[in-house]
Amino acid sequence: MAFRVAAFCSMHSVPDCLVVNSDQTRVHLKPFSEQTYEVKGAKQVRSLGKEDKRQFTVLENATADGVLLPLQVVFQGKTGQVLPKNAAAMIAVSEGWHLTHSANHWSTQETMRSFVQKVLHPYFKGKCFDLGLNPLT
Repeated sequence: MAFRVAAFCSMHSVPDCLVVNSDQTRVHLKPFSEQTYEVKGAKQVRSLGKEDKRQFTVLENATADGVLLPLQVVFQGKTGQVLPKNAAAMIAVSEGWHLTHSANHWSTQETMRSFVQKVLHPYFKGKCFDLGLNPLT
């Protein structure tokens, strides 16, 4: 796939700043580890946090020229009331992060469409303007 993208970009003179690679990962709200510390041979070993399954999804995007685009963070919930409203959330939003939600914290067609409208499209439009290319509609 990488060779196909490289060939396409070469044939059509696509600038590196307009080639975006995306990936999604889940993030546990309360991280845990499979490793524990206990006296060797102990009958019971406590593990903290393993029962807490709360997560959110992060969509990361980077351009071929090394620019990290704003993140999309998908929280679990049916309404926007699930979005954090603390100082960290305000900083994230001021950095251009896109905070959204879905019923199960997974990316959906709706969250991806929203990401394209609020992050990707403005980025491409600005880059096209900077490069003197036809702007996206």
